[in-house]
Amino acid sequence: MSEGPIHAYDPKGDLFEGLFPAIYSVEGWVRGSYLRQSQNSALLAETASGGLRGKDVLDIGCGYGTSTFAISGFCPASITAIDNSRAMTEMMGFLLLEGGDVEEWLVQKGAKEVLGRRFERTVEYLKFFRRGFRQNSFWESLKLRIMTSPLMSFSSDTLFDVAVANNVLHWPINQLKKKLEEDGLKPETDGCIVKVLSKARSLLQTGGVLVVMEPRQVTALETDPSREEHFNKSGSNNNPVFVKLNSILNRILMERHSIKRDAPKDAKMFRVSEMPDLATQAGFDLERTVVVEEPSLVRSVDFYPIIVPINLATVDLPLVQKMKIIEEAEAELVDTLIEEEKNLLTQAQAFYFVFRAV
Repeated sequence: MSEGPIHAYDPKGDLFEGLFPAIYSVEGWVRGSYLRQSQNSALLAETASGGLRGKDVLDIGCGYGTSTFAISGFCPASITAIDNSRAMTEMMGFLLLEGGDVEEWLVQKGAKEVLGRRFERTVEYLKFFRRGFRQNSFWESLKLRIMTSPLMSFSSDTLFDVAVANNVLHWPINQLKKKLEEDGLKPETDGCIVKVLSKARSLLQTGGVLVVMEPRQVTALETDPSREEHFNKSGSNNNPVFVKLNSILNRILMERHSIKRDAPKDAKMFRVSEMPDLATQAGFDLERTVVVEEPSLVRSVDFYPIIVPINLATVDLPLVQKMKIIEEAEAELVDTLIEEEKNLLTQAQAFYFVFRAV
């Protein structure tokens, strides 16, 4: 088996099912990038819309609720949160709308075995996450709908004033490309981007705002070559900790399971120079592009093992077994690192596109 891009098409459509939302949430207390990126997207939506207060907001690809949490801080009239993953929306509903014990719920789901030594910290993080959401004044009105639905098949009786798509549009784009390939057609990335943006446009009022955030792995800053070169050099594919971890994983997978896996690759589908024209084709004006570099205070050796399950999306092994392999690879990794690598910090770059529906 060979692996494609980091944000690869998930052939089974179940990457974020089962226990994956609990694994995904570990990032919240280890580095917290998803929370900060959600806050950035919500703030851009607040500014571009003239204020979210009193507006109806669509959260596309809500996950377990980080972007909804950020949006709720501006007290909109309502939030409709959709995600393709039933496991994600189930966990989000439990955390934000229900009152059961977080630890008991995770134990019943089998998360203790999968998360191992990270279980207790994850429980505490999710308890704080729930408590923080319920401290917002939005909680008093609680006009929140959580729905399991892919963007491309979602429909609504009313149009929204604002939509936020945080770290998600590359998924339906890749799914469209895969479907075209299966039909014997040549998939054109730009055409798929326009189709996905057009779907988002159909859900917005004229004059409405769409904020899209995509990570560096799927975005190219070819309008600024020197900065793009810096991003590539500091990206995960050139991080020695990430490279060594994947090398160890690949060796274990081959030796024990005869699975051939290549190193993860970037998939530069969003090109900054082309986005204004693609926006126009989809019924938008691209009003603003914001690029944020986010050096963190988290060591690479502490961070990369928690995102590896995403990189192993196409590896056909049970999740529990994959997590045990990752744990073994992580232990071996520590012994291979030189002192400089042990203290190497992670970096993240996020691209935000602010669209106006015309």
